[in-house]
Amino acid sequence: MNIAKILAHRIGWDFEALSSQSRTAYLVSQRRCLMIVLKDLGHSQTEIGKMLNRDHSSVAHMISDKYFLLTPEEIRNIDKLKSIADDYNL
Repeated sequence: MNIAKILAHRIGWDFEALSSQSRTAYLVSQRRCLMIVLKDLGHSQTEIGKMLNRDHSSVAHMISDKYFLLTPEEIRNIDKLKSIADDYNL
């Protein structure tokens, strides 16, 4: 089980949907939050891409302006994911 799957499961998100090719707005938002946290945890763009069935350039695009244009909900989700990662020593 990869760390992205663990985090998604712990926060209550559908990992299969997150790693699908869907561009549904809520999935794009959740995927972006997950990518930001994984990058902050020290994973490379290539590793994150493999975890979420994406190319590393897709990861780079999603997190390039990670602290700009985040919605309040995305900020809350990032904080929750970081807390989960800390709780489970991920």
